[in-house]
Amino acid sequence: MGEHDEKGGKNGRDDTESDETPPAGFTDNRITLAKERTRLSRQRTTLAYIRTGFASFLFGAAIIGLFPASRLLGALFIAGGVVALAIGGVAHPLSLRRVGRAIIHVERDFEGKYRR
Repeated sequence: MGEHDEKGGKNGRDDTESDETPPAGFTDNRITLAKERTRLSRQRTTLAYIRTGFASFLFGAAIIGLFPASRLLGALFIAGGVVALAIGGVAHPLSLRRVGRAIIHVERDFEGKYRR
């Protein structure tokens, strides 16, 4: 059995610094998982905009229905809900494009580092 050295590695090797090439398929799996995490993150953000927009819209409608004297406040909540929905609708396609370009650069850098 090997002993640990002062760097914390085994047999005189620092486990955090490795010049070894990762196993076959390793880079492809990491890239695929990173793309999936990014896609899910964008999806959560878009759904948050939609959820906030609908909640604000319904709250404004409830205020108008329950308190007819507060029509202005209800209208402001409804307008805020429509704005949140619009922001979500515009931000999602822009995010898709921006992240798509970033992923291309990351893949190029990642492949250049590990594939020789």
